[in-house]
Amino acid sequence: MAQYGKPEYWENRYMKDPEPFDWYQKYFENPNLKGTLNKYIPKTAAILVPGCGTSRLSEEMLADGYTGGIANIDISRTAIDLMIGRAKSREGLTCELQPPNPPLYSIPRAPTALSISPPPLSYSHPYLYFNRNFLSPQFK
Repeated sequence: MAQYGKPEYWENRYMKDPEPFDWYQKYFENPNLKGTLNKYIPKTAAILVPGCGTSRLSEEMLADGYTGGIANIDISRTAIDLMIGRAKSREGLTCELQPPNPPLYSIPRAPTALSISPPPLSYSHPYLYFNRNFLSPQFK
């Protein structure tokens, strides 16, 4: 059974496969994903992406005109280092290592939290749990 909540699991995963990975679909290749995000998230919103891994989503949203800043956080140092390398030339994109179960005051705040990880991970993230208004009604 995968140990998704353990940094060691993700360190091993990203060391073995450092290529960008998206749990769902690529932003520009999926008109439903892009259309839904454009409909509900203003282009000027500050966005937090907990559990970013090596996803291209924040980079693609930035390229599509999101200007409020996108903060990526993850528990994997390897994933964050890979993201930092890709974010160097992209103003408005930040990447930060977060320990598992961080104190709530240490998590970057943004009016919009965009979870890109599968349900067991995203719904247990302290930021999303604390800010339940970011969850769909069936998960509140």
